[in-house]
This record gives sequence, C-alpha cells and structure tokens, in this order.
Amino acid sequence: MRTSSNATNADSLSWGVSRVTTGDIAAAADLLPEDSLARLSELAAFVEHAHVEVALIAALWQRLCGMSRQVCDDLIEQCADLLLLSPRDSTVRLDADVRKILQEDLKPVALRQLHLAVVEVARTFLVAPRRTEWWCLPRHARYLWAHLPHHLQEAGQHPELESLLSDLQWTAGKIRVLGSATAEADLSLLAEDWADSLTVELSRAAHTLDRVAGEEGGIRACDVTEADTLSSVLVEELSQSPQLSPRIAAFIGREGYTAPRSAPRPPKSVAPRRTFLVPGMTYDLIVQANSAGRLAALTSMGSTHLWDSDTGKMLLGMTTEAVAPAVLSPDWSWAAVPDLFGQVLVVDVASGVILRTLIAPEGSISKLVVAPDGSWLAVTTATKCLRIWDVHSGEVRADIPAVGISATACGNWLVTGRPGPVTVRDPRDGRVLHCLGEIEAYTKLGWPTAADGSWIAVAERGGPLCIWDTQTGEVRYHLTRASGAEPLYVLGAEEDSWLALSSREERSVRIFDTITGGQRAILDQHSAPLCSITTAPDGSWLATAALDDTVRVWDTTTWRTMRVLPGWGKDLVPAADGAWLAVGGRHTTHVWGITDGGLRARIPERRPCTSGPGGGWLALHGGFDFISVYDIPQVPTGIVSAVRPPKS
Repeated sequence: MRTSSNATNADSLSWGVSRVTTGDIAAAADLLPEDSLARLSELAAFVEHAHVEVALIAALWQRLCGMSRQVCDDLIEQCADLLLLSPRDSTVRLDADVRKILQEDLKPVALRQLHLAVVEVARTFLVAPRRTEWWCLPRHARYLWAHLPHHLQEAGQHPELESLLSDLQWTAGKIRVLGSATAEADLSLLAEDWADSLTVELSRAAHTLDRVAGEEGGIRACDVTEADTLSSVLVEELSQSPQLSPRIAAFIGREGYTAPRSAPRPPKSVAPRRTFLVPGMTYDLIVQANSAGRLAALTSMGSTHLWDSDTGKMLLGMTTEAVAPAVLSPDWSWAAVPDLFGQVLVVDVASGVILRTLIAPEGSISKLVVAPDGSWLAVTTATKCLRIWDVHSGEVRADIPAVGISATACGNWLVTGRPGPVTVRDPRDGRVLHCLGEIEAYTKLGWPTAADGSWIAVAERGGPLCIWDTQTGEVRYHLTRASGAEPLYVLGAEEDSWLALSSREERSVRIFDTITGGQRAILDQHSAPLCSITTAPDGSWLATAALDDTVRVWDTTTWRTMRVLPGWGKDLVPAADGAWLAVGGRHTTHVWGITDGGLRARIPERRPCTSGPGGGWLALHGGFDFISVYDIPQVPTGIVSAVRPPKS
C-alpha cells in the first residue's frame, strides 16, 4: 500500500508530453513493489505501440515468477497511475520511451528467452478441437493473432514460423479477425518464393476476401465441422497460382472441409424498410419501441425524436443540447425533455405542444426518472440535488440536496445514490424511508427491481450483488460474484423469480432465485469471458454471448442449452414475442429463429437496438446519425443454420 506522501511524489512524475528518462523510471520503481522493474522489463518483449490483453500479461508473469492474477492487476493499475502503462478496456500498452529504455537493459539472450516465453504462454490460449494448431486461438486474443509470427521469429523458431505462415487455415483465421492486409504483412518475414506468390494473390483478392469476412460478420471463428464460406473463397482465389497448389491441397484435405463450389454462401442482405435521421446523435443513444409501433430515439445531446414506424411520420422532433436524455411517460403520451438551461419541458407527443415547463435545481441535469404510473417526475443534477414534481399539476413535491446523481423508480418508491448513500425515498415528499448505506454501486446497467417495488438489486464495485428489501431496508441476500469486474445481469420476466448474474471476466452465468436467494443453476459451457446477456420478454429463454464467438440460448425451465448460435454478440436484441434473437457482429447483424435455428435475416449493420411489436421489425443504429428499420421474416430465409447443441 502506497502512503500519501508516495502518492504525492507519484503526481510529480507526470512526464506526459516530455520524453521519459532512466531517472524517471528509477523514481517510479521506488514507488512500486519489489521486483516490479523486472516485471516491466519483461513487457519490453511485446511489440511497440501494441495493446496487449491483460490476460496474456497475467499468464506471462504467472509463468515467469508465479504471480497471481490479483497481484498482476494491482501492479498494472499502479504502473498506469505512474504513466508507465496506458490502459484501454482490458488491454494495456507500454509507453514507447519506457519500452526502449527497458529493452536496452536486456541482453539479447534474455530478450530471446522472453519471446520464447510469450510463445509458450500463447499455447495455453489454444482452444478445441486441435489444441496444437495456432489457428485455434480464440478471436479475442487479438494481440496474438496480430503478432505471434513476430514472437516466433524473435524466439528463433523459424521452422514453426514457416509452418504457421504456410497454413492457409491460419491465413483464413487472420483475415477474419484482422483483415487480409495483416495476413500479407506476416509473409514479409519469409524469403520464400511461395510466400511471395501468396502475398501477390492475397493483395489481388483483398477486396473479395475482406468483403466475405465482413458478410460473415464474424459468425464463426475457426470452424472445421461446418462448410466455411471464407475458406472456400480463399481456395478459389488462390487456385490461380500453381506455386500454391501443395498448400491448397493440404488445406482442402483437412477433416470437414467442403469443396468451394458446394459451400453455401450467406444469403443476400435485406434492405431497410425505413431510415430515420437523428440530428445530433451520439453514442449514448437510447432507442425504444412500444406496442403501437412507435419508435423513439433519445440521446445525451438532448435530441428527442419519435416516429410512426409504419408511415414514417415524425411525431415529435426536438434538439435541446442537454446532457441528459429525455424520458417518455409509460403510455408514451408525453415526453419530459431537459434543455441546456436547467429546465424540463413536458411535451404532448400527439400535438408537440409544451404542456408545462419545470425548473430544475441549480446545475446541469444529470438524470430524469418517471414514475411507473406517470404521476411524478424526478430529476437529479450535477450538484447532486434532487427535485420531484407532480406531473399533472407541475407542483414541486420535494427539494433535497446532496443525494447523488443517480436515481431509479422502484415500484412506488424512488431510489437515489452514487456518490453518497443509496436511499429509498417516498416520491410524494422525498423523505427517506430507508438508507441502504454507503455503496459504491455500478449504475451503467441500471438497478434490477421487483415489479411491485418490494426489492431492489444493487451491484457493489468489486463486491456482491445485494438484494435489498425496500420495505425494511435490510439486505435479503448477498449474491456473490466470481469476479470483481463490471457485472452483467438480467432479471427473468416470469414473476421476477430469477436473476442471471455474471461479469465481463467470467465464463459462466449463475442463476439465483430472487425469493430464496438460492442458486438454481450455473451455466458454464462458454470457453471465453462473456460480453453480453439478455432474455426473452416472457422469460422463456436466456441468451449469453461470449468472446469464444458463440451465443448460447438456454431454456429457463430446465436451464439446458436450447441452441448454440455462431457469432460475436456484443449486442443482443430479442424479438418482442421471443421468436428470434438479433446478434450484432463486428460488421453485420444476424437474426436467428429460436425454435428452428434458421437464419431469418442478415443485415449489413452492426448495432441492433430494439424490436417492433410482435417481432415484425428490428431497429438498428446503422451509422452516426440515422436509425434503420428492417422487416424480419417469420420463417427462415437463409441456408445458413444455427449450430444445434451437442448431444448429451
């Protein structure tokens, strides 16, 4: 643990734009645990300017010195505080000047041994079915896909390097993950005639290969049992070079390969039914649809737009440049729109008339909350103040300072917090009914609440998910998490009786009973960390997406796998009737039928947002300033099918 004086010294080491010196590194090392400089030196083996997955660094340090993952995470955080490392998502990058200085202190033999250690650690990342072949690397191991050939060369593993780059299965996998240009760049490491020929052919066919990889949308990583479109096209393109015949023959001779002309191609992309322009759009976009087929787009730039999805008519269009997005009444009859001047405009959707103007407390508006029955409206500000209004009369019900900037409706109650204590309040007068304590809570995903407001679930940072009784203010249950990373959770719709809980570093999902607090099931068939989770509106199935490029659909009655869908599903959107699931990939969205597993549609946009009534259409955020609506067929239209779960 660093002392406050050390922290002060650390602040003085903000070299920022100036070049780092050996003295700077020595001063920083004094603030770090013993042997930390040696650990940093080991990172000098990684490629300059490259972002390296923390999981890879942790595996390397565990191999070299037996360091645990927790100690690794702590050291990386301290190095980031001292500007030695630059974190981004779940990766870090060693400062270029720091890397150069540390590498100069390494002898050539030691550096070669480090490269060899990276290669050996990389082998532990290989996944089934063939754990000895490099193309079995998981897609999320992007650093290894990009730079494994470099480490093989620097480690002196030239025969293995040549074997790797001559394997067209590796080439196909790399095109899927990073594009054809990176596959071409690898071949410059070899001085072989066949490598030159392969470079020429890849360059010639780059547009076709990248297009096919994009059309697949990343729906399969390294599949050797299904017909593989990209691999088939790769063979077609490379067959024009006689020098590549031996490698093509080895490639098509692998088990499960389907000849190029018989391999099914993905169906053609469907065209949007309507496209709606949203001025001032940001990435903080909320897209909603109601049972009447109306579509709403609410952004953090104060842009509020509503349309009739059938006619395309705009029902409401306002841009106020406020920080917080607007909210809609439960029946969509009015919208509460904040503006830049601390006012909330209550607007009639049908006529566009401003019904009343509500004055917020001092400070920019942070969040708006509307009652489940539409009777009251609450606002929090950047100055942590809370104001509650009666929507119908416009009268102020309560003015409360120092409550935090987050709030949510929980049945008839209002819950506020972050920063500061989490409190359950009576929205009639704002008085505190129960104080749940000083909880540093995650609020990005919201707080799951019971439909009747009897309980609320709050995820503590690095701690459990606590289910609080809003009647007594006591904790009903602590639902433990295997990881302290950002949580993923979803509440079952069937009487709110179950809650699925995981995090972005876990490979499994645990199902808890919200009534008894007991664990109903654990879903642990993913081979990589999860990235998304959702459920059918009626709670009949649960879908989980992971970095192993699969989306699993689970029956919530038996908690057995119903279906395994291929794809990298960061964005999952279920149909309003639960009949299909939209899986947003890196370039394309695939819509899969839940019952038949057939492909309903392949959409050339990557961010599905919401489903229309009855699952008749899907809205996607297709670009910076527009939303597209696509009709979804009720029967499969494509020849690509979802993978069925393996037989038990």
